[in-house]
Amino acid sequence: MSAIAEQPNGRSARHATSISNPIARQTNGCSARQYPVTNHQIMQKSVYYNLTLLLWGLALVVLSCDSNAQQKQNPEDVILRVNKELLDSNQHIIKANAREYIRLTQEFIASKADSMKIIKYAIQGAEVAVNIEEYEQAIQSYDLIALQFPSNPKVVANALFAKAFTFENYLKDTDTARKIYQSILDKYPNQEIAKMVRPTLENLGKSEAQLLEMIKNKNK
Repeated sequence: MSAIAEQPNGRSARHATSISNPIARQTNGCSARQYPVTNHQIMQKSVYYNLTLLLWGLALVVLSCDSNAQQKQNPEDVILRVNKELLDSNQHIIKANAREYIRLTQEFIASKADSMKIIKYAIQGAEVAVNIEEYEQAIQSYDLIALQFPSNPKVVANALFAKAFTFENYLKDTDTARKIYQSILDKYPNQEIAKMVRPTLENLGKSEAQLLEMIKNKNK
C-alpha cells in the first residue's frame, strides 16, 4: 500500500484522503473537500471514486515488456521509494518529494510497463498533485493517459471526465469543464461514464440554492 494512501490525507493523518484524480470519490465517500449535502454533489463525490476504479480496471491494453529493461534502477522501484518519502514525521506531505513523485509517475506513463500499472501510478500522481494544489499537473497526468491509450475509449473517456472534474471543482473553470464534458458525450456516448456526464452537465454552474430548489421540486 502506498505511503500516501495509508494516510487519511496526503497532508495530515487527521484529514481524509482525496484523489484528484475525479479518479476516487465513490467507493467509501471519503473526500479531502467538504461538499454541500445535495444529490448532485453527493453523486460527484461518488463518481470520483468510481472513476478511479474504472480507470484502473478498464485498461485493456497490455504493453509488451522491454527485453532490455534490466537497468540499474527500475523506474517502478524509484516510484515506490519516493512514495514512501512523501510524508514527514508529522504526516504532512513534503512538497519537493511530492513534485518528484508526480514527475516520475508522468514519465512512467510513456514506459512499456503493464497498462494497469501505468494508469495506477498516473492516478496516484494526480492525487498527489491535488493534495498539494497543483491542479495543472493533475490535468497533465490525465492528458498523458488519454494520449497513451488512444485506442481504448473507456480509458480516454474516463481520463477526460477526470480532467473536466478538476476544471469544475478545483480550478472553478466551468466553461472549460462544460466543453470537456460535452466532448465525452459527442465522442464516447456509449461509454458508461457518459451516463454520469449528462446530469453533471445539466447542473453545471447552478448555485446551491438552485440545486436545493430542484431537489424540492422533484420530491413534490
